[in-house]
Amino acid sequence: MKRVAILLFAIAACGGDKAKTQSDTPSHDTSKPQTLAEAVTYLCAAPARAKADPAYKQGCLEKDQACSGDVIEQVKLLGKHMEENQSNERVLAFLKVEGQQKGAELAKLTQEAGVTQCELADIYQAPAQ
Repeated sequence: MKRVAILLFAIAACGGDKAKTQSDTPSHDTSKPQTLAEAVTYLCAAPARAKADPAYKQGCLEKDQACSGDVIEQVKLLGKHMEENQSNERVLAFLKVEGQQKGAELAKLTQEAGVTQCELADIYQAPAQ
């Protein structure tokens, strides 16, 4: 329970590093507006991108695992991957939502976008331990 609460608080509080690197690649054709479905799908995949990032150290984003490593660094990394390449206004507004409302807002976004699988939602709905 404590691990989940800390992780959710930190995710809501941290915006992540907005600096882009040469390895960042757009999730869509930047000459066209990003649809809600594209933006939400990309947002939902943020935990997978964070885990694949060379800066990631196994621990807090792993479901049903004891938290190891630097929690704050993992949360910043997740925040970075949530924000990167996002241009849809609805998703950008979601990223500003704080606290416990974020899980409910993500559920609304995924439903409206027709996204049925969302790893990020799994983090917000993680069972208390």
